[in-house]
Amino acid sequence: MIDGKRGIIIYVLQILQHETDEEHKLKQTQILRILETSYGIHINRKTLSGMIRDLKELGYPIEYDEVERGGNTVVTNIYYEHEFVAAELRMLIDSLLFAGNLPYKQSKDLISKLENLSSIHFKSHTKHTINMKESKATNKAFFSNYDIVDRAILEAKKIKFNYFGFDSDFSLIKYTDADGKAREYKVSPYYMTVLNGRYFILCGTPKNKLTVYRLDRMENAEILKERSTPVDECNGYAEGFNLAQYMNKNIYLTPGDIGRVTFRIKKRFLSEVIDWFGDDIQIRDLPKEECGLWGALWRQQYYEKKFASEDPDGQSKEYKNWISENPYSWGRSVDKECEIKVQVNLLDMQLFARQHMDYMRITEPEEFVKLMKADIIEAARNYNIIDSKKRNSESE
Repeated sequence: MIDGKRGIIIYVLQILQHETDEEHKLKQTQILRILETSYGIHINRKTLSGMIRDLKELGYPIEYDEVERGGNTVVTNIYYEHEFVAAELRMLIDSLLFAGNLPYKQSKDLISKLENLSSIHFKSHTKHTINMKESKATNKAFFSNYDIVDRAILEAKKIKFNYFGFDSDFSLIKYTDADGKAREYKVSPYYMTVLNGRYFILCGTPKNKLTVYRLDRMENAEILKERSTPVDECNGYAEGFNLAQYMNKNIYLTPGDIGRVTFRIKKRFLSEVIDWFGDDIQIRDLPKEECGLWGALWRQQYYEKKFASEDPDGQSKEYKNWISENPYSWGRSVDKECEIKVQVNLLDMQLFARQHMDYMRITEPEEFVKLMKADIIEAARNYNIIDSKKRNSESE
């Protein structure tokens, strides 16, 4: 029967794939109407029921209910069980919408292909989220680069490429050698990873240094015949390489050195710290007397009790000096704090501390503390909070 009505059964399958899902089912009368209006095909219910059962027997994910009516078993509530549920497709589409390095046209094409993996009802749910704008600062060779790097990693081969940035008019600026020619990079690619919607390749340089490059900033990429240098031959990784640990230590993937840093943070922001650095960190809850505002409150209460007995009127010079040196605003909330110790890329840590300086403070090493103080002074100068003379005196 299937061979004799091959064309019709394919149309039935297309209708179910296109029009139905678990939340949108069709009855036989509705399928018969679509066959008639869209394809000019007339068949009866018995033939349609047989085709639906045949499709299920052939392995297609067709689901339906069977009910007894007038002594006959009737197929109803028929739908195609798609491989991806709506929530899964939305997650995949969202990742494309917010991937800043994908070319506009290719992003739209990919989203359309993903939508076609579900029924027509899914598309109406994505209209309110599709808000892409074509960017001038995208690399049309992104997918070509992806394919080349992926194959090079699988084949353990080195690659070469040129690298570029952008000028103020969004035109490309190629990185060049001293002679002004486009610089050619040769690396051993090990992994591709994603950070903040951007693809990076983690690779080894000719000097066996582990570094990263933006996939969307590469052009003229080629696979070389030369085999890649193993990752454990890169400096500092003789005992092996762990990608998860690397990502936790290099939270922004900048080319910095790894060092140990200690900082204090208001405890209500601890979850954010763990999001960035993972669980390979040391955390110590600070007692009240060691916390910033808690410490001020504790010390003030202590001194008030002390001076209340020795100087009831609060007129002693020691008390007045302490109050002036330890102001406390009773209108501010008092935060618990914790101390964090972490092995981290020092340049990444500097960027993280700049971004979160309103609720954290570096305490060790001392050289890093001085660096952050210089950053704060520079920021204050940029906003005219302090003048250049003040900045120079503070730096000294």
